[in-house]
Amino acid sequence: MWFKQFSWYNMQSALLLEGEALEEALSQKQAYKPHATQNSSIGWISPLGEGHPLAVTFKSFTWLAVRIDRKLLPASVIQEVLLEQLKDKEQEQGYPVSNKQKRVMKEEITLDLLPKAFVQSKRVQIVIDSDANILMIDNTSAQVKDAIVELLRQTVGSCPMTHHMDFKASIAEVMKDWVVTPPASVEVEPECTLIQPNNVHAKARVAGLDPEMIVSYIDQGMTISQLMLQYQGKLRFQLNDQLDVSRIKCIEMDEEEPLEDPIEQMMTDFSLWVPYYIELISQFKEWFPMLGAQPAEQSDEQLEEEGADVL
Repeated sequence: MWFKQFSWYNMQSALLLEGEALEEALSQKQAYKPHATQNSSIGWISPLGEGHPLAVTFKSFTWLAVRIDRKLLPASVIQEVLLEQLKDKEQEQGYPVSNKQKRVMKEEITLDLLPKAFVQSKRVQIVIDSDANILMIDNTSAQVKDAIVELLRQTVGSCPMTHHMDFKASIAEVMKDWVVTPPASVEVEPECTLIQPNNVHAKARVAGLDPEMIVSYIDQGMTISQLMLQYQGKLRFQLNDQLDVSRIKCIEMDEEEPLEDPIEQMMTDFSLWVPYYIELISQFKEWFPMLGAQPAEQSDEQLEEEGADVL
């Protein structure tokens, strides 16, 4: 199995770079361990492992990967050291430490501990389909996605794209209809997450209820934020109101013997699953026609303003 989850974007234009030019640009921003005073770092790695190209092409697909390195420095550790130093500081100066002094001391402690912190690495894969102008990221975290999009922009230049956050209400309306009348190739399972539109923290995961009961909750003012689906009897996944896909599982598909060559196995998995996921995304565009309007296109400047803190 390949991606266990993914988010996707509509690209407004193809990448400005390809071939050797793209490889050269990626090499300028390769992954590295965070410097002494850095909390985290992000950069490109080869999807196939060390010694292989940073960009792997297959038909209309470009396969990329990033590594995000984050230092593990729990706030409780910083607080423990801070409390010890505050006692010493108060005894030394004879009066309580001011809030400004506390902030300065906390910053100094953090800078002192960062070089000693453990580094945790996360590998994230990216696929770009130049035919469909779709970008897939095998992660649904908003911070991770923002960091990757920003890195891509820094690497290749202008890369305007649209996500679907601004369509949440319309997407939820379509999913509401699916509870009773899903598309022909979709089976809706009796499991979903309901939220209050004005309070996203007021949510309830329900399972085992019949469609009429779920619709009754919706009629009382709740909306669907996540729905468990089956597609073509082959794939089971959870779809949310931003069209992020998670909890992907195969259904009744024959498992083949793994290949001896790991690179060949990776390419085989890629060639099998990526076109299937792109097909599913193409279905999303048909099922959710509001996506074609694209009123909320994110410019490069807007993406930059949003920031891309990988923490």
